[in-house]
Amino acid sequence: VEVYEGFHYSVDMWLGAVMVNFIWRVLAPLEENQSSAVVTTRKFYPLQEATLSDVIRYLLPASGTYLQVVEIIPRGLGNYTILFYVAVVVFQLAKFGFQQYT
Repeated sequence: VEVYEGFHYSVDMWLGAVMVNFIWRVLAPLEENQSSAVVTTRKFYPLQEATLSDVIRYLLPASGTYLQVVEIIPRGLGNYTILFYVAVVVFQLAKFGFQQYT
């Protein structure tokens, strides 16, 4: 989306900062000055245990992006699509918190 809209550099830099933040938060318990008890208490679920709602939840953003890249969603709606995604993320974080992502 950002390549078509001409914002690729600023959006990529911002998304890179978000990804680095996620990586640092996930790996923070492995640092030397912290205990690794947090990592051992988490339960990781294999892919076979994914429910239909999990699959739909991960499929929707990717399919929306694909529809815009192949221009089924018109190019002029690019910024509105980004704003819609931001609104969904803010709603999810407000409703469920940030703990499920760390």
